[in-house]
Amino acid sequence: RHGIAPRRESASLRLAARLDGTSLILEVADDGAGSGPEAWRHADGLGLSLVRRQLEMRFPDTGRMEISGAPDRGFAVRLVLPALIPDRRPACH
Repeated sequence: RHGIAPRRESASLRLAARLDGTSLILEVADDGAGSGPEAWRHADGLGLSLVRRQLEMRFPDTGRMEISGAPDRGFAVRLVLPALIPDRRPACH
């Protein structure tokens, strides 16, 4: 049940990823129907519940999910994860 599905007119979906210090920020946002905070807390959809569960299992102390939106103003989900950046310095022998 995606908020842009019932729209007759065009809608947009934005995906973004960026590094912020030691965090990886992943964002998904749309300009669809949106909903208020009460609906997010009681969402029975599979998508958000699976993301919440995986986040708690994989990053219990360092990951978080932030949800924002409002009726008729779209919906956005931001995941903040620890950035696992490999060391790119040449190995010294």
